[in-house]
Amino acid sequence: MKVRFSGTLLRAVDYEREIELDAPTLGVAFDQLLQRFPQLRTPLLDDGGAVRSIHRLFLNREQLEPDTDLAAMNIGARDTLDVITALAGG
Repeated sequence: MKVRFSGTLLRAVDYEREIELDAPTLGVAFDQLLQRFPQLRTPLLDDGGAVRSIHRLFLNREQLEPDTDLAAMNIGARDTLDVITALAGG
């Protein structure tokens, strides 16, 4: 699967916009990302280990609900996860 980052999270993944992972679930994919980029944990996850509310996840261009159980969500090699940070302001 591909995981794509943009915006402020790029700093936490050494400016790699697209990262290839081999994982059976989104939970495993996140574990792999955090193992490879431990500095990603604080900006991406809250104290309870959930994705912070300022980020939106899109799997194959469809937005995932904030309460989606990522650990149980099966993924395939052709799937793409976009991690988008919401912008504030007016």
